[in-house]
Amino acid sequence: FANGTPDVIDDCWGITSYDGKPDGVIVDVSKDAPLLFMRAFQAAGFHVGAHAKVCVGSPQLADSLLPFGIPVNTSECFENGVPQFGADCTITLRVPEGESGEGQYLKLYDSPSDDPADWTRLCSDQNAHISNTDLETQVARGAHTWCAVAPPGTPGNDCDASGAPVGYCVVSLTGNRAKPVMSGLQTRLLGEGECNDLYGPDFGTSADGIDEWWEALCAQGVGCGDELLSIEPGPTVTFVKRDCTAPRLVTVVLLDQFPAGGNCTGQHPCAIRGFAGFFIEGCHDDDGAFDPHCLTKKEGGPLSNTGHIFMTGTFINYVDIGGPGGPATPYGRMQLYLVE
Repeated sequence: FANGTPDVIDDCWGITSYDGKPDGVIVDVSKDAPLLFMRAFQAAGFHVGAHAKVCVGSPQLADSLLPFGIPVNTSECFENGVPQFGADCTITLRVPEGESGEGQYLKLYDSPSDDPADWTRLCSDQNAHISNTDLETQVARGAHTWCAVAPPGTPGNDCDASGAPVGYCVVSLTGNRAKPVMSGLQTRLLGEGECNDLYGPDFGTSADGIDEWWEALCAQGVGCGDELLSIEPGPTVTFVKRDCTAPRLVTVVLLDQFPAGGNCTGQHPCAIRGFAGFFIEGCHDDDGAFDPHCLTKKEGGPLSNTGHIFMTGTFINYVDIGGPGGPATPYGRMQLYLVE
């Protein structure tokens, strides 16, 4: 097919892309059928034609986006800027009393509606006031807002986060926010069990009310059954969500460095480098106590009331079926969708 010129478009998903930049390509091609082919079918002559449209983009639909910023340049969970898929990762949620308690928390807009059509404010804003109640709600159910990967070359501290229709900058929160974060996380994790109740028996196990990654995900090219138990999440395995709600499966924001010594400090806007799927296993403290629902002794759990608390989990390379595409970054597979 020698003829046909590809056309770059910016409305591949039916709406103009968030930043007006191209998000797809269309092409129409045709070719005269070979003479031998026409003789075989006793045809007088005809053309062979094809039309194709391919869409690509970062995941704008930020449902279940936790207000946690992960510093790819300094986090031990990353190597050369890429998450170590399948490896255990620890995120500090609370430091001991007497210290600032400032953590990896972000100012995200949050619509009260579950319908993305109602989400009119984009990602983050320096002037936004995020109360402890707001933060607790965002951790409990995820922030309903629109965020996107920053265009290549965007400096980490050169962002417009003043409410302009950009959506690729976030602002850090200051102050001791550990209490609402812990409360929101406990609310989230105590609401699990749907995937476990549906799929636990498929693996010959009893439903214990705690969702495991293999109860919440299927592996592309592997399946959803017992065969999942023979693999480990890693960079060569791509997962898709099952048709059930898994509160432990979340999406976190990836930044350069945060909070200290980087570009995103003290309510300063910083560029979003990507998004990553994270599966929460639970929380532990300095004394070695572990709890899958992150409950402290005050809530009847084993974790310390005053010391360090860490959230433990693993980055998982998964595709959120139903979203508008995956990020074109090293943090996950680029998703190209042949839509026509």
